[in-house]
Parts: sequence; structure tokens; C-alpha cells
Amino acid sequence: QTREPGRNDPCPCGSGLKYKKCCLANNTIQVLRQRLLEAVAEANWQSVLSLAEELNSVDPQVQRGEALARYYLGQRKPAYGLLRQASERDSDDLELLAALADLELDHDLAKAQRLAGQVLAMDAMQWRAALVLAACHARRNEADKVEPILRELTQSHPQCDLAWQRLWSFLSGERRIDEQLAVARLWPQVCAQ
Repeated sequence: QTREPGRNDPCPCGSGLKYKKCCLANNTIQVLRQRLLEAVAEANWQSVLSLAEELNSVDPQVQRGEALARYYLGQRKPAYGLLRQASERDSDDLELLAALADLELDHDLAKAQRLAGQVLAMDAMQWRAALVLAACHARRNEADKVEPILRELTQSHPQCDLAWQRLWSFLSGERRIDEQLAVARLWPQVCAQ
């Protein structure tokens, strides 16, 4: 029967380090990293953030998890730099790019629109990027481009409350009360299905 080495025993791998500084530490990091990846998959953002802080790692998946956690928890300012770094490493990660496009609305409207367009070119069904694109057009007072995006989004993603909210607000701003009331009647019915 083999006994588990104590924390201060020499590591059985032969590294010459104590077990706690070698294989025990590596196993602990692997377990924490796996828990972080599971929390990301479950969208348990508070757990992701806690695990990322505990890991304090430069591992790209840990940093991606922390960036998304901060974004989804509404921590826009710290999320911005993290999302920029993560998206530079993985320029095909549509979730990162869409989140970054949303945050770019606070910094650089042209970049937000470019990123949203890039995401939509790779996945026309990416609702967050579509909302960013609609916001870009709204900020440029291009109402003729805002409405089609929002209407398409409520059709393709009827459970997306933000799409319905933005369409309702858009119609309110345009003083199109009859259409606004129609949206208000349709919205809860669609979302209840």
C-alpha cells in the first residue's frame, strides 16, 4: 500500500522539491482550473471570478474566464482591458469580440461598429453584436438602419428581452405609439412561449 506523501515530504516525482511546492501545487491548480472552466460553461460568473482571482494566472483560458465574468457581472471598466487582451490572443472568439464591441460603445464608436460587423460576418445570429450595431446607428442618428436590425433581432431571438426593450424605446423615441403598443402586446406573449 502506497501512502500519500505529506505536504513537506520530498515530492515523489523526483524533482527535489517538497510535495507542496511541486505535484500537490500542480494538482491543485489543475483542479481549480477545471472548476473555472465548468463555471464558465454554466455561466456562474461569480464563481468564475472567485476562481480566477484564486488562480491568479496568465493562462489564456483563466484570463478569458475572468474577462467574461467581469463583463457579465457589469464590471465594465476592469472588463474592458481584460477583453482587449483576450481578444488579441483569440480573434475568432465571437463571445469575446461581441462583449468587447459592447464595451467599445463607451470608448470608440467606429471600433464598436467594426467589431460588431466582424462578429456578424462570422455569425449572423449573434444577438449581442446585432444590439451593438443597432446602438452604433442610433448614436449616429441613423434611424432607418436601427429599426430593421431590432425587428430582425426580435424575430430571430424572440426571448431576447434587450431586443424588445430597445425596439420599444426606439419606437417611443420616434413617437410611433401605435407600433409601440403593438410591440408591448406582442413582447410578453412571445417571451412566455
